[in-house]
Amino acid sequence: MIEDLFTLPSARRRGVITGVIATFVDRLRASGCRPIVIVALANERPKHLYARLGFRPVTLARTRTRKLPD
Repeated sequence: MIEDLFTLPSARRRGVITGVIATFVDRLRASGCRPIVIVALANERPKHLYARLGFRPVTLARTRTRKLPD
């Protein structure tokens, strides 16, 4: 599983994360790992990058929060 990737705004759109993901995927495949999963929120921008890299949505997870009293 690949998750929690972040790029500083000043370093975005330079292919850094694309290269990191490609390297991870190559190493995971070489190690025999299947399937390879990337976790992303449905409403966040990285989903478009992941789709371009060949990943596709397979499930939807929901997160629920509760505000605790002060």
